[in-house]
Amino acid sequence: MTRIKTKFIAIAVIAIIAAVIFIIQSFPFEPRPDIKTVRVGVLPDEDTTVLKGRYAPLLEHLARETGLTYHLVVPAS
Repeated sequence: MTRIKTKFIAIAVIAIIAAVIFIIQSFPFEPRPDIKTVRVGVLPDEDTTVLKGRYAPLLEHLARETGLTYHLVVPAS
């Protein structure tokens, strides 16, 4: 490559890096809100009691592993 092409590539790489740094710094990072409850929605393909019985072990396992509370949401239709 010629010197002009090498210089052009170097300037382009520096410009791209500077643009990425500028974009990253322009967005303020806000702390994540304290999440204590997670709602898990399922499709109502069976009776609500059957669905609660089916998903209870999974939700209990997730609660033990993450320390969060899980609530099963079953829509009416």
